[in-house]
Amino acid sequence: MFKKYQQGGNVPYQSPLDMLAENYGLNLEQLLGMSGQERATYFGERYGISDKSLLQPELFSSINQDLLRSMETKTYDPMISGQQGSLVSNLINQSQNVGRTGFGGASYGGSTALSGLYDVYGKEMGNVLGGVSQQQQAAQRQVADIVTGYGTTASGLRV
Repeated sequence: MFKKYQQGGNVPYQSPLDMLAENYGLNLEQLLGMSGQERATYFGERYGISDKSLLQPELFSSINQDLLRSMETKTYDPMISGQQGSLVSNLINQSQNVGRTGFGGASYGGSTALSGLYDVYGKEMGNVLGGVSQQQQAAQRQVADIVTGYGTTASGLRV
């Protein structure tokens, strides 16, 4: 579902949603498609709860839609576009200033100055996208915590 990657050198990283799939046999789509009663039944079976009357749907509440949306990149598109537009506008103004100060055109100095502007753009957009990634990962952790809570609840219901 989500790619595993290295974080901090040689430390293997597994996304919270991958851990859910591994620990509970669920992917996000399956989880979201379940009603409260279906979640209760699923976790009840997974934890061997024989008294089905204990499996109340309200114990396995749904996940907030805003939290789910915060895991989707498209949620951040307006913010990314706004940041990108502002950054491009600033860089265009700076590049025009480079030309006016005698460093523009085909000269070596102009090329170096413009190259520096491209570097600034890349760095700043990298920061924007990195921030989005951090927000998405935080939302994934929250979802994972909720599902772990389902498991804890089911485990506590075992007789």
